[in-house]
Amino acid sequence: MASALWGDGNYQPSKSSARPSQAPIQQFALPPSVTIVGEYTLATNINNCKYLRMTDGSLWEVCPLDSIDCTYWNPYSTLCAIDGDDLQFPVILVNEDEDEFVQARRIR
Repeated sequence: MASALWGDGNYQPSKSSARPSQAPIQQFALPPSVTIVGEYTLATNINNCKYLRMTDGSLWEVCPLDSIDCTYWNPYSTLCAIDGDDLQFPVILVNEDEDEFVQARRIR
């Protein structure tokens, strides 16, 4: 009986099952009080995002708690470096293309 109801080609989704329109994507913006200490372009993620290599050759270690956040960052994404307040990972790398950030420290 159920197959007859679904298989006749006359099924129309109800208005309640229709997909709601998505809200517009808001662009991430740094507060005006933040000082940008550098701008970089991501070259590659290394060792499951434990490290990030930039196109200028610099190498950054990502805070282990944040490495999951940069797993899918695309090469050639623009990253802004701003001062953070963590002593072990004192820089925050903001991915302007993905609207995400991680704490990191430059090691090379």
